[in-house]
Amino acid sequence: MVDTNPGQQTPSIRAEQAQMVTNRIIAAAIAQIEAGTEPSMRAVAIRARIAERTLYRYFPSLEALQAATMPHLRRLVGYPMCNTADELPVYVKQLFTRFQSSSALSRVLATAPWAAPILRQTRTESRDRLLDVLKAAFPDVPRADIESATAGLRVPLSAAGWIYLEDCGYDLRASIRHVQWLVKTVLDHLQHLQEKKHA
Repeated sequence: MVDTNPGQQTPSIRAEQAQMVTNRIIAAAIAQIEAGTEPSMRAVAIRARIAERTLYRYFPSLEALQAATMPHLRRLVGYPMCNTADELPVYVKQLFTRFQSSSALSRVLATAPWAAPILRQTRTESRDRLLDVLKAAFPDVPRADIESATAGLRVPLSAAGWIYLEDCGYDLRASIRHVQWLVKTVLDHLQHLQEKKHA
């Protein structure tokens, strides 16, 4: 048989099977979370239709499984923080649209007590990234004001903020508009402080 890809290694059947099982386990963990049930190793193994000992061969601990699942959760219910303050209104639209498209999963992750430790690092990273964006946009504004602006925007720019607005009866378009208004108000205030510094 002629090798049609000389110099390239094709994955072995064993490696392909291992990847299929890994994908199945992660999909089961996400489905378990979306159903509102804490993703224990036993529960994930049952949902993935594999033996629990097989699950432990792939993921030696619940923490390892959570770490492998997190990038997939971020793609489903998150959106990368923008690079500049000017992009924040667009970021609001992208983020809230993502929450809406994975509504059940977004709600569970934002409200289930057992989900808080899973998301703690993500929340801290999002806060720090927003802080960096605002510091870069308004370098002469006192740090205390930048930190207050960051804290004031973080909750509305989260699944918790989206849930609150939806539960108040606002549809997606209205929710986006209200948070964009808040973002603009905060940015205008920071711009005023920046200009005052140079006056």
